[in-house]
Amino acid sequence: MSRIVCACAVLIFAFAPAAWGQAYPAKPIRLIVGFTPGGGADAIARLVGANLSERFRQPVVIENRPGAGGMVGTALVAKSAPDGYSLLLTNANFATNPALYEKTVLYDPVRDFAAIHRLGASQYLLTVTPNLPVASVKELIVLAKAKPGTLNVASAGIGGPGHLSAELFRFLTGAELVHIPYKGTSPAVTALLSGEAQVIFGNIGATVPLVQAGKLKGLAVSGAVRSSVAKEYPTVAEAGVPGFDVSSWYGVLAPAGTSPAVINVLSKELAQILDVREMQAKLAAVGLEIWGAAPAPFAGYINAEIVKWKKVAKATGIRGESN
Repeated sequence: MSRIVCACAVLIFAFAPAAWGQAYPAKPIRLIVGFTPGGGADAIARLVGANLSERFRQPVVIENRPGAGGMVGTALVAKSAPDGYSLLLTNANFATNPALYEKTVLYDPVRDFAAIHRLGASQYLLTVTPNLPVASVKELIVLAKAKPGTLNVASAGIGGPGHLSAELFRFLTGAELVHIPYKGTSPAVTALLSGEAQVIFGNIGATVPLVQAGKLKGLAVSGAVRSSVAKEYPTVAEAGVPGFDVSSWYGVLAPAGTSPAVINVLSKELAQILDVREMQAKLAAVGLEIWGAAPAPFAGYINAEIVKWKKVAKATGIRGESN
């Protein structure tokens, strides 16, 4: 008799996670965004949230908690109950903040979170002025080394993707580029058009039309793989800088300790949402190329990004602006 009881107990515990996962969610879910309404992260969160709500038949409430480069909203989720009802939609800042704000970062990206699913990424185009006598990434490196300190690289602000791209480029190549931060993408691009700066890792949406019009010259895209919206360009890594990889990725995380069953349910639903052509088109419209990843590879990717940016920050001395 005791053997039968034990066998039943084993079966109950074996199927409990699956049964609980199927019952999830039983109430509304909060999807926290650490940025203001109307921005890229917010737009992606609302598209994803609407689809999850429809599939789950439960409201998915988007809650904007901006501040400190996304750290306010991130810290809120880190302290939330690990029950699957408080989630974080985050971006690349999640991995770069610990390097840029080492002494003031409000969370531990490894200890405090569980990865659910990476959604996709936006890349940047390494762009130069038309009169710069270079036609490739290798030629740009040669010129920058031959004339150290004479080429200005513009960015949309200190600690942003354009700045980090420039610092990683300098770190990996030894090219002496002078970083000049501007207050946003538009003035940074204008600096190139006026000749005030000669190089930029610019938003593809902002730079490609100017390249097509002959006002700027594109050399390579910043990510690990070629861009689906700028297919004619190699990656910077392919063009001669192995290990170069910068993208504004987006993904969904949960507080550490969240049930693996719940994480798997969410990951599978997100993967199915990303597989819908209509959703892909909507995400592309807000600048996101689909680049999904399940919990384990997503966690590995985040960990590698954290290590990379801490190494670059230590070697170059870059720090974010005071929050």
